[in-house]
Amino acid sequence: MLSYSQAAEILSKEIGRKISYIDITGDTPATE
Repeated sequence: MLSYSQAAEILSKEIGRKISYIDITGDTPATE
């Protein structure tokens, strides 16, 4: 089981990846 800090780190990386994807694709909303 992940600790809270590990889970938060993984989530922040995933969120960062999604934000980068949205920035690259412009104003198109990500539906997934």
